[in-house]
Amino acid sequence: MELVLNYNLNNWSMKKLKWTMLAVLTLAVLSISFVACSSSDDDDRGDGTGVVGVWEGKSGTIDTVVATFRSNGTGTMDWEIIDDETYYSTESFSYVKDSETSGIMTVKRADDDSSSRGSSGSSTYILTYSISGNTMTLTKSSGRILATLTRR
Repeated sequence: MELVLNYNLNNWSMKKLKWTMLAVLTLAVLSISFVACSSSDDDDRGDGTGVVGVWEGKSGTIDTVVATFRSNGTGTMDWEIIDDETYYSTESFSYVKDSETSGIMTVKRADDDSSSRGSSGSSTYILTYSISGNTMTLTKSSGRILATLTRR
């Protein structure tokens, strides 16, 4: 009888040890995952060089634009456009770097009924960007400068 009872206690202890080890291992893997995810957010702020980060400036004399370049090759441009009225527009884009200071952007404009112009539909256009110090110039394919931005 003592042998059977001793075997059951040892068997129960091994099961408990296996489950405890599994729980500790799972906790370790999850904590490493959380730390790894948070560091990728810092990449989108940029390091003060290159294109990644937030840029702000003017288009013409009255329209303002804030362009956010993410490290994954995408971004957004938020426009405040002053015409007869003030309205806001957000455009998404993807970009390809030619170098650390220049590249090409493919911008998708989604015109919706939330703008004061009330148009609907979408269009795509191409821009080039070039960086000199903390200044970025966005140029249309016609060669006309669309906006001049500074690093935020």
